[in-house]
Amino acid sequence: MSALPGFLSDLQAAPHAVWPGAIGQPGHGPVLTVRSPIDGKILAQFPAATATDADSAIAAALSAFHRWKLVPAPVRGELLRRFALLLRSHQQELAQLITLECGKILAESVGEVQEMIDICDFAVGLSRQL
Repeated sequence: MSALPGFLSDLQAAPHAVWPGAIGQPGHGPVLTVRSPIDGKILAQFPAATATDADSAIAAALSAFHRWKLVPAPVRGELLRRFALLLRSHQQELAQLITLECGKILAESVGEVQEMIDICDFAVGLSRQL
């Protein structure tokens, strides 16, 4: 897990939101501390989202939904195919993050990422049938 300390330092140095409409902005709530279920060490601290933050995220997601539903299925499928390629290329790093977050053994976490990849592949196939 050698790549993780740098990632965790970056995460703590610049806490940010990942919900629609606020990517790159911190939440406006109290600071949350995330601890490893493995050893209890602090992994990250960041401001939580507030109800107002959640309302903004919901509004942005609804707006995105109205645009996304107009995208033809084959184009959506291509985007999912590309996303699956990204998952494949970062499978080990993502598995390490799942292990840190959930306390699972690494092999099980690799399986979790593989399941995401498999679901993307399945959806790509469906996009060709619509």
